[in-house]
Amino acid sequence: MKNILFIILAVFIGFNFAKAELKIVTTYPYIASITKEVVKDKASVEYLAEGNVDPHFIVPKPSLSVKLRNADLLIINGASLEIGWLPPLINQASNPKINPSSSGFLDLSQFINLIEKHENVSRALGDVHPEGNPHFHLDPYNIPVISDVITKNAKHIENLINSAQSQGLDYILQDVYHSQKPAKFLAEKTGVKMVVLPHDVWGYSGGKRHIRTF
Repeated sequence: MKNILFIILAVFIGFNFAKAELKIVTTYPYIASITKEVVKDKASVEYLAEGNVDPHFIVPKPSLSVKLRNADLLIINGASLEIGWLPPLINQASNPKINPSSSGFLDLSQFINLIEKHENVSRALGDVHPEGNPHFHLDPYNIPVISDVITKNAKHIENLINSAQSQGLDYILQDVYHSQKPAKFLAEKTGVKMVVLPHDVWGYSGGKRHIRTF
């Protein structure tokens, strides 16, 4: 009986694939530096903004959207630091894998206890961020937190894919009731054929042999 991998809900990213290299893009050089230490030679890592310019005011050049077009994972600083320039680049890239609603989009500020939060924000206050101070990487105690977030994100997917590959999968089954993006992504990365079924895959006769991806 052929081994089957069932893809139901998750849209995810990962690294350490035999068929294709993961492409990671970060918004700033400091994130790229930490990410490179995490993934080593298992993924390519690029950044968008140069380190010698004001991080608030990056020019959204078309060349930057090109970097995002084939990215599997986008890691941002968050806390509105990129709010003035990143959204148009994501729109231009037309890459659903890195949309803010996908798990190929990692906002580091969501894992940091931000300081200097403002309850009431107005233009009279000047350049302020309602979520809190976005320059959290300047606190050395936050660097291990950032590294841990990136590591856990990558390790979860690495373990999932290694488990799938060790079983010698022949097909990735996707039912019509859920998004096909996860199955398409995994098929691209592993070279395993995707098959779309016109019913819930859990009703399939081989349904007892599966791997959850969520």
